[in-house]
Order: sequence, then structure tokens, then C-alpha cells
Amino acid sequence: MRVHRVFGVAVVFLFLVNLGFGQTMGRTEHYKYTIEVEGQDLGSCGGFNVFSDYVVLVHEVWILDKEGQPVRAVNRYKSIGEAIYYNSNDPELFLQGGPGEIEIDRIDLKEGTLSISGIPIKIRVPGYGAIFYETGHIVIDLNTGEMLSNTGHNQVVDADLEALCKCLTP
Repeated sequence: MRVHRVFGVAVVFLFLVNLGFGQTMGRTEHYKYTIEVEGQDLGSCGGFNVFSDYVVLVHEVWILDKEGQPVRAVNRYKSIGEAIYYNSNDPELFLQGGPGEIEIDRIDLKEGTLSISGIPIKIRVPGYGAIFYETGHIVIDLNTGEMLSNTGHNQVVDADLEALCKCLTP
């Protein structure tokens, strides 16, 4: 019986604590939608560019303050199926990426920053292995567009397309 009372008091306490936090933090707004991208230019291989086609499911969450003004957002992008990476001059030369490519973006409107992390791109060649990954973390100043931080393995951001170019060259 005493365990039930202690448990009951704990549940009521947690409810009241969450109620208090909810009132000071404002609320969240959730959105889900898909984006279909065709011909995204990843960079140059000299005589051709590497293009990408993909579809992502986006789960967007906006965090609002108690006045209802946006404070920050968290966006999660998950690839649906496999992305296609191809030679811009000869689309018959292509590689498939994924599945399971995920990216998480965090937008902080007070700080004015965009943080991007995750695995938005991963390409493996059968019989060879991984040739291209974008798995790092970058931070961008939203006011100037300047990259404040670039850590990890960022082959797109760093324009490190050598292995990808070799696989897509006729």
C-alpha cells in the first residue's frame, strides 16, 4: 500500500513539473512532408558534374516561446529508397546510395545558426566498398552564410569527389 502512495505522489509530482516546464517553454508545431529532388549538383569532375536525384521524408519540429514566436527548429530528413548519383553528361553512368541516409538540421534563431549532421550521403560500390560519405557536422551562420565549423567526414562540403568521379567517368 505504501508503494502505491509513493508511486502516486511521484506521478503527480512529475505531471506538475512537466506542466510547469510546458508553460515556460511554449509549444511545438510538427510537420511531415516529402521532398523530391532531381538534378542536385554535388560538384564538378572536370568534364562533367555529379548530379543526384532523391526523395526524402521530412519531419520538421518548430519550438515556440510562450508568446508563440519561433525560437528554434529541428528537421529530420530520411531518404525514401535509394538516391541516384550520376554523370551529368551521361545519366546512364550512375551509382546508388543509401538506403538509410539521414540528416538532422538544427536551426537556432536566437543564436542565428544552422547545425547540420548525420549521413545524408553514403555510396558503396559492390565488390569494393564505401567510396563516398557525408557524415560530418557543420555549423553555418544564418546571417552571413559563413561556415563556422566543419568537423568529421564531409566529402560534399570539402569538394572531395575524386573516388566518385572515377566511378562515373566513361
